[in-house]
Amino acid sequence: EYMELNRKQTVLDTIKCILSNEIIVGSIEDIGIVRLDIIGSRVSDKYTYNSDLDILVEYSNDIKECNVFNMLNSLDLEYDGVKIDFFPNKLIPELSI
Repeated sequence: EYMELNRKQTVLDTIKCILSNEIIVGSIEDIGIVRLDIIGSRVSDKYTYNSDLDILVEYSNDIKECNVFNMLNSLDLEYDGVKIDFFPNKLIPELSI
């Protein structure tokens, strides 16, 4: 992975804090964020100067992914001058047999 682990964790912690604040002030719904991760060109060392920062958002609440996508990306967030694009993934509860 290209992005240094400590830097990656700092970025993710910062974004999680920003999203938590947006939930508190009511800009977005509480989607039940379970995990954030950086994906795409910024971690594979294939980015260019205008590449965005792709963030995978795994969540648990019963909200359609397309609605979460629109909600999160409507925030128009940046990190260190880089546009953030969110990619939600709704976690499906495991079925017990």
